[in-house]
Amino acid sequence: MNKDNIVYASLLHDIGKLIGRADLIKKNHSVIGAEYIENSHNEKLSLSEIINAIKFHHADNLKNANIQDNDISYIVYEADNIASGIDRRENVEQDAEDYVNKWSKFDKNLCLSSVFNKIKEDTNYSYLLQDLDEVKEPNYPFNASYDKYGSLKKELDKNIEYIDSPNSLLQLFESIMSYIPSSTDKSQVSDISLYDHVKITAAIASCMNDYFCENNIDNYKNQCFNKAAIENKRKQNYYRLISLDLSGIQDFIYTISSKSALKSLRARSFYLEILLEHIIDEILEYLELSRANLLYSGGGHAYLLLPNTKNTNDCIDKTDKNINNWLLKQFSTSLYLAAASIECSSFDLMNNCSLKFEELSKIMSKKKLQRYNEKQLSSILEQQKTNLKEINRECVICKSSSNKINEENICAFCANLINLGKILVSKRSFGIFILKDSETNLLTLPSINGEDNYLQVKEIADNLQAPDTKNLINASKRIYSVNRWYKGNEKFSCNLWLGNYTCGVSEFEELSKLSTGINRLGVMRADVDNLGQIFSKGFNHENYSTLSRYATLSRLLSMFFKHYIN
Repeated sequence: MNKDNIVYASLLHDIGKLIGRADLIKKNHSVIGAEYIENSHNEKLSLSEIINAIKFHHADNLKNANIQDNDISYIVYEADNIASGIDRRENVEQDAEDYVNKWSKFDKNLCLSSVFNKIKEDTNYSYLLQDLDEVKEPNYPFNASYDKYGSLKKELDKNIEYIDSPNSLLQLFESIMSYIPSSTDKSQVSDISLYDHVKITAAIASCMNDYFCENNIDNYKNQCFNKAAIENKRKQNYYRLISLDLSGIQDFIYTISSKSALKSLRARSFYLEILLEHIIDEILEYLELSRANLLYSGGGHAYLLLPNTKNTNDCIDKTDKNINNWLLKQFSTSLYLAAASIECSSFDLMNNCSLKFEELSKIMSKKKLQRYNEKQLSSILEQQKTNLKEINRECVICKSSSNKINEENICAFCANLINLGKILVSKRSFGIFILKDSETNLLTLPSINGEDNYLQVKEIADNLQAPDTKNLINASKRIYSVNRWYKGNEKFSCNLWLGNYTCGVSEFEELSKLSTGINRLGVMRADVDNLGQIFSKGFNHENYSTLSRYATLSRLLSMFFKHYIN
């Protein structure tokens, strides 16, 4: 079985909700979605097992389905139930959603409620229905009702046939589904978007699938649809919750000199962000998983939901060893990646989510106190001895000693960062190309297998088939688009928001000359307090402290500070 099909089926299982709300179709949204994908002209999506999983992801449909016991429909069905349980939704929209009768239980014009409504005290704000790709102003929550399903469906129609990877489908859905409520049940809190719901469903389904494969379980019906056994099955540890933490961020970013300070500051901060995203994708690609399994990344931290398999444990061990060996070689002890993990079950995800995060936090704290193994400690001492013997010149920015110091007394790494900074302050959107090989002197990145990868920044042509752009895409291991969506090329891992606002100058010295009076700069640093408390106990009731809401809250905060802040 193609592992991608599990992700496709999970992401697409509720696509009928968007179609039905847009076209006022009075059918079960499972049937609407299956018919839509069947007619999509996309050979990767319109396979029979994906169509079955969309059609049969509700119990009433599944119990009468003429399918094999190892059909992925059973996995998608159970993953959907767990994701709905995580959302604390007991009811799922089923047959005959009456969109016309205003007294209906479901209201198609119901807007997505703000997840911030349940922090501290009850409020009642909701979002305009919008496509992220067209949002020019912040979509602040306020009391609103706005029907725009038709235009969102047009965007879906325009892109669905070009989807060629789970990540490209995920990007499309993030763009058009981030403000669509998953449930329009008027009796429940509708603050989980359709995007977040299908993404969590895909993460759960792919973990279950890998766990079943490793343990030679091929009767999915018994595992996922047997009511007598399901309670016990949900207490089995199918999953491993992973936390990544990059230490040394502040010292790394603020290691600058007065020369090219503005470019260096921006580039150092951006480099660390790409470094963590790259490590995340290295893990996901090693495990043949999509970015649906990434719960959160930002500020040097990341959480992933991975299958509880030997392959996952091997991957985390390799990450811990090879990434930190690379960081030691490049930056000595100034940067360190801590990786911690904990087993969990479907029951834990649905009922004990905050407790699992607390346990994981304690494991991470211990991990950061014991950073290096004996071999790594020996290499640190050896490196220090070598540096004492072979000091040639010192970089004026990072103070490292190296044979690769240019005539301005800047090392190759810092010089490349400054070049990156020039692009960050002059370009609104661009691409980050991750290459396995490099003929030029580019910034380096690690890989799980211990080899160097290379980072190249370049504007992306509107036409991806333009010769220069096409050649660079073909040579790339992976691509991140910045502040621009590319919905339909398997090399594009994701879109990253970047706060790259500027007042039109590229150096602090130029900025100081704009001041009234003497040439001086005022510097303000801002920080958001108590974020940790929001994630641990910020929701005003334990029923709202769920995985989906943590993921939604994280995404909205990142979008504000990296996108709307422009």
